[in-house]
Parts: sequence; C-alpha cells; structure tokens
Amino acid sequence: MIKGRRLSIYLLMAGACLVGSACKKSGAPPARPPAPVTANQPVQREVVEWDEYPGRLEAVDVVEIRARVSGYLESVHFKEGAEVKKGDLLVVIDPRPYQAELDRAEAELRQAQTRFELASNDLVRAEKLLQSKAISEEEADSRNKAKREAEAAIQMGRASVEVTKLNLDYTHVIAPISGRISRKMVTEGNLINGNQGQAT
Repeated sequence: MIKGRRLSIYLLMAGACLVGSACKKSGAPPARPPAPVTANQPVQREVVEWDEYPGRLEAVDVVEIRARVSGYLESVHFKEGAEVKKGDLLVVIDPRPYQAELDRAEAELRQAQTRFELASNDLVRAEKLLQSKAISEEEADSRNKAKREAEAAIQMGRASVEVTKLNLDYTHVIAPISGRISRKMVTEGNLINGNQGQAT
C-alpha cells in the first residue's frame, strides 16, 4: 500500500512537472539584425515608348531580269548585292551575231528600195507606151503589180531592220528599276538561252 502511494505521488509530481514546464511561457526569439537596404536618388529623364513586332521586309518592286535573246554572256557590269539605278548596264550578251543580222537586214532593205525604183520607172514607161498602144494592157498591169510588190518588200525590209535592231539592243541588259540587285545566276562565258528566259 505504501509502495502504491509512493508510486502515485511520483506520478503526480512527474505530471505536475510536465504541466508546469508546458505552461511556462517561452521567451521571445532573439531579435534579428535589420536587412541591408540600398537606396538610389530618383532620376528624371525622357522616356520613349516603343513596341517590338516580329516581321519580314519585302521590296515594293521586284523584277527578275531575264535575257530576251540567246547568246554567250560576254560581260557582267554589276557587283552582287550592290545598289543599281534605272538604266544602268547590267550584262552584255555577245552582240556580234545580232550586228551581222542587222547589217543583212539593212542590205535587203536597200535592195528592196532599188527594186522599187526600177519598178516605178518601168511603170512610168509602160503607161506612156500604153497610151501609144505600143504594149498591151496586160503588160502594163504586170509592171503595176511589180511596183506594188516592190513597195511591200520595202515594208518587209523596214520591219526586219526594226526587229534586228531590237535584238541587238536586247544584248545589252539594263536595269528596269532602281534598287538592290541580288546575285547573278549565270557567269561569263555561258550560253544564255533567250527562249527559256533564264534569269541573269
């Protein structure tokens, strides 16, 4: 019995100690030192508002240069990526065959003009002879038609000269607009095929 009492007292004391320690107010945690702070003086300045947008630039005018006549590329007169002005010479295709063609067309035109003069003279003589009944009307008509044929040959000759002049001009490729030129697709010495319109 005494042993049981002692045990109870010990238990009561142990419980009181526990309750007493639990009820004790814990002390405030130690104070922390203040955090370091950096301060700057306010600055007055002008601010420009701007926005950034992703995008792609494209030229207003884009022209792909193509040869109009065939021939060997003789020379290139621009640097890749350079600025060119409208009318600047870009490339030259060998003009000699086209110059020869122009010379031939001009010779044919002179020949047609000579034939026309001869036919005109023949017609004037035929009209005089027809009045005196020295030739038949059929012969006079034949000379009249020869003159008309010579006139048509002159028109054909003039058209041929114009075409060959154009082709000769096309051997000198010029810039149709001002702007930045890209790279050359064909180098000197290569054959340019104007029918396929290869870009130069």
